[in-house]
Amino acid sequence: MLLVFVISLASLPLSAGERRGSDVVVTLTDGSKIKGELLAVKTDALQVFDRAAHQGKSIDLGQVANVKVLKTFWGLTGMVFGFGLGTGIFKLTYDDSKCCGDQMGSSLIILAICTLAGGIFGALKSVPTQITLTGGSYQPTQQNLEKLKRYAREKDGTKPVDLENAPI
Repeated sequence: MLLVFVISLASLPLSAGERRGSDVVVTLTDGSKIKGELLAVKTDALQVFDRAAHQGKSIDLGQVANVKVLKTFWGLTGMVFGFGLGTGIFKLTYDDSKCCGDQMGSSLIILAICTLAGGIFGALKSVPTQITLTGGSYQPTQQNLEKLKRYAREKDGTKPVDLENAPI
């Protein structure tokens, strides 16, 4: 119960000053890549804070081929939850009074399957999201920009972002 409580607290929205944008890899039409935190999605540009260079960059949307949104790896967390579920099933199905090898073996198999399934689910949740911004008509590009706004630090894109003084 404590673990569930801590995880639910970790997913609460932070105040605007504390919220971080997702880490992204922006691939430009010339093939070069820029990696950093997505600060804002404007109507004509993406604002990305490049941590390696310690500077913000405004990238014209005409130069952007696609954006890969990187996600936190949840595979181990999924395995822990799967192990917990498998342990609960093991406790419910295993009977000490009938201590036989077949029952224990099948209960351990269920435990292993739950752990593995949790790890696979967590790994699938961690797959990066690819958002393409070129090669399409106006409507799909605008829909992709709306999707991308969910990952930005500034959600509405109307507030100015100070590229020079963005927190690290």
